[in-house]
Order: sequence, then C-alpha cells, then structure tokens
Amino acid sequence: MTNLPHGTLTDVITIHSSGLSTYSLLSLPCAFVPKVHVADLEPMASDEPARSLEESLRSHLDRLLTHREYPKTICPSEVARSLTATELRQAGVSSWRDTMPLIRSMVWTMRDQGEVEVLQRGQPLARDTALEDVRGPIRVRKIMGV
Repeated sequence: MTNLPHGTLTDVITIHSSGLSTYSLLSLPCAFVPKVHVADLEPMASDEPARSLEESLRSHLDRLLTHREYPKTICPSEVARSLTATELRQAGVSSWRDTMPLIRSMVWTMRDQGEVEVLQRGQPLARDTALEDVRGPIRVRKIMGV
C-alpha cells in the first residue's frame, strides 16, 4: 500500500456479491482512521430476496449438470462447495459439508424422477438402490438425451 499525502482524495473499490462499489475517501493520518473489526460489520444488504437452501442447492445442481455433457459427471460436493458464504449464512449452516445429506437426498429425488443417474465406482446404481444403502462417494450425471 502506498502512502498518500494527507488530504488526498482516494478511490476505494469494494467487491461483493451484488457487484462493484466505488467510494471516495479522504486520506488521513493513521491516528485519525478508526479501527474496524470484521466481526463488527453488518452483512451487506442484497436486493434479491433470500432463497431457501433447497432453492439455492437446486439452482447450483442444475447449473453444474447443464454444463457437463453426457457422460461427464459431477460430485455432489461440487454443489455444496459452490454455495456462497451468504447462502450458507442464510441457511444457518457453518460449512458446505453440512449440506451434503440434503444434496444426496435431492439427487435421489432427481434420480427417481428420471432426471439423473447416480454412479458409484463408475457404474450406475440400480434404480431400486435406496439412499440409505449407499456408503462412500457417488457421482451424478444427466441421463443421455435429457
């Protein structure tokens, strides 16, 4: 960071989920700049209404599946890790890992509706395989032609 002469007008650009904001600040000696702790800051207000966790997950799931052509697959954790900090906070979860059971349940519903295939060790799981019977990593892909 460069030292500016006192009284210099400086533009500060902040980046957040709703875009860029530019603020003009007057350069002051450090003694005049109040210290702000991140924990004291209020979350930025968004013009978008808060979506439910299920809506956010479904949106990310659809987006990832749309961008993977058959026979490419996604890992359900990709969906969880695509959630923003704001989405996690609004959902009341502390980590993307907390959303994994819900994502797996959503994937099973999509499979039952004929939207996706669920694979394990590179092989599609039988249609009668229950979610509770599956242990370990799974992959998900669109059904060919859908």
